[in-house]
Amino acid sequence: MNWTTHWHATAPSPTHPDRNEDSWWIAASGQAAAVIDGMGGYRRQSADGEVGGEHAAQLATTVLREMLDEWRNDATLEAAKQQLRMVIEAVNRRIWETLNWSGVIPVAENRGNQAASEISVGVAMTVAVAVEGGARALMAQHGDTHGYVYKAELGLLQVTEDQDRLMWDRLNGVLRPDEAHAISEAIDHFDGVNLTTVRDQRVMRYFFDKNIFGALGVAPEASETGWSPIKLAAGDRIALLSDGAYANLSVTEIQNLVSQPDRPAETVLALAKQRSQLARFPDPNNPFAPFNMRATQDDMTVVVVEVGDVSE
Repeated sequence: MNWTTHWHATAPSPTHPDRNEDSWWIAASGQAAAVIDGMGGYRRQSADGEVGGEHAAQLATTVLREMLDEWRNDATLEAAKQQLRMVIEAVNRRIWETLNWSGVIPVAENRGNQAASEISVGVAMTVAVAVEGGARALMAQHGDTHGYVYKAELGLLQVTEDQDRLMWDRLNGVLRPDEAHAISEAIDHFDGVNLTTVRDQRVMRYFFDKNIFGALGVAPEASETGWSPIKLAAGDRIALLSDGAYANLSVTEIQNLVSQPDRPAETVLALAKQRSQLARFPDPNNPFAPFNMRATQDDMTVVVVEVGDVSE
């Protein structure tokens, strides 16, 4: 089975409409795709201009294009993991050496004499490739970009797991696996308004905590990759979203939009942009003013891929 139809949509944050720190990539072969979220809150000043998250995202996209553009869907799962890990290490190395000066950032770009870790740029990234003749997809995860599969009979399934505070606390014994799963489910289904669905106070704490780990380009060696294989059938859809897109939407809303027959990426982006314009909290002076706690102003990117049948 081949990935036969591809859609994408992206938009910069309204807080910096002149630049988009997200990026996307679809292989020339059509059998691989990625969403990349550039990171770098501190914008360094270099002789060639500013250095920010958009440069890291663009560099990661260039590496994907150079190394994976002709990806075929006939690799085994293990062979695909090995090749993707090579690509991930190349992304990490190129950003670390080219944009972050291998951790020795020149004084001219570090007027505040800050630690390199505080002013480095990097990326969160989810890459999806077809393997085993298209019978499965393999997703490689760094950070908190999302990878989903939509199946008509099962709905929307999040395939990747965020490398965030929730995962960190689960891995370090602060939360039991069942507690972390329940919190994640509550966050995903929260509509941003009805607080009766999130009675556990820990849900909102993790909902608002945006700390992540696993970013690429911020250290000499790439961190551990999160691997997620999933079986595919004709008619399934793969959806890749940056955090600016999914943060504004509940999983139910994403499912309803990803399953749309025409231009699903654009419809997801449109609702996310609309939601991002709302106030995040109720107006104490106007209780009838619309608000939504999911409202997040950030760069947004959506890629949707449809799986064709064997004959396509």
